[in-house]
Amino acid sequence: RCTTLNDFFVVGDLLNGAEGVVAVQAGTMYVSGGIANEGQIYGEVVGAPGFMGGGQTSQGDGLAIAGDLTLGPDASIRFSEPLWRISLGGDFDVAITSPSQFELIGSTLRLDGSSGSMQHFEATSLDIGPDPLAFTDPPAGVSLIRELEIVSDSGVTVVDNHLNSGGKSKGLESIYTSRLEIAAGASLVLGTHTLYCTEFEIDGTVDHPDQIVLVSILPDPDFNNDGLVNGADLAFILAFWGTNDPDVDLNGDGMVTAADLGILLGAWGVYP
Repeated sequence: RCTTLNDFFVVGDLLNGAEGVVAVQAGTMYVSGGIANEGQIYGEVVGAPGFMGGGQTSQGDGLAIAGDLTLGPDASIRFSEPLWRISLGGDFDVAITSPSQFELIGSTLRLDGSSGSMQHFEATSLDIGPDPLAFTDPPAGVSLIRELEIVSDSGVTVVDNHLNSGGKSKGLESIYTSRLEIAAGASLVLGTHTLYCTEFEIDGTVDHPDQIVLVSILPDPDFNNDGLVNGADLAFILAFWGTNDPDVDLNGDGMVTAADLGILLGAWGVYP
């Protein structure tokens, strides 16, 4: 087991075997080569800063890999908290067969092209279409990445070389990311793949812009997140009545009206 407590530098490649564990507790693990992982790699978030003598976990901590990130069929990678970032210069080659072992739901995956060549990016998710559930409560087979960032002068091509979605279907897999950012001078080649997101900023080029599908996430009627839809939530509707506030517009029609009140009353009581 290797636990990093501050910034840590690996010269050359990092090979993590089937029984190996790499835990990043704080700081960034810099790898001048690539990572080949058959075991576990994860970002360990501990409540108290300075755990085991390490530094405080900060926004942007995680992995910085100059080469490829290769994840074998039985490997796992888990960076689930919003502060983590994985910067990658080479290919994102994921052969993980169990979606439960692939968790980047809270992290940023930054493709920086530092290897100097076109980066190949494995599509890892079951394609369930533009379903908001993929971003709020991903069902089995859907692998959500919080933010996918392609930096300036980087070129990325999406591939589908492995079956990652947990089923036996050989249907084309896709990408789900809450936020997509393609910087000026960067390029994304989707080919026949679809990328679903709830927000994007595209200043670079995409070969098939129509295959980037923007999914609208509607608010739920439990506005104060107390597990109940009741008078407290009704007060939100009344306070914003007649406005276009997107956080209270339950049906997404651009106005808080009786239609939204109807949705709230239909969900009255204990909210799942």
